[in-house]
Amino acid sequence: LESTFAVSNDESATRIADLEATSTAQTEQIAELEATRDAATTKAESLEATLAASNEESAARIAELEAELNTNKEESAGRIGELETELTASQEEKAELHANIETLQSENEELKSSLSSATEEVAAANATIE
Repeated sequence: LESTFAVSNDESATRIADLEATSTAQTEQIAELEATRDAATTKAESLEATLAASNEESAARIAELEAELNTNKEESAGRIGELETELTASQEEKAELHANIETLQSENEELKSSLSSATEEVAAANATIE
């Protein structure tokens, strides 16, 4: 019995040592996995913070660009109004100049006619004088 008990104790001690070694290895592996998990969590949190900051910057830039666009639209609308006013004035001036040209052409024709009549009268008068 004693020898069986001694063998059994030796086997149990060996088995316990194996289990302790396995337990130690698993504890180390768990620690490594936890460290990896912690590093991944830290990286994820860092990426989330970076993304949040980037989103805030993008939102701010978008707001700036929208404000700039609205300002440009207002300025463009104002400038278009000015150009339309200038165009209308230019068209009115063109119409007035065209009317003046027609009036001057009519007056020119009248003056030519008067000159022709006067020339005939002078020729008649000269003929009478001669």
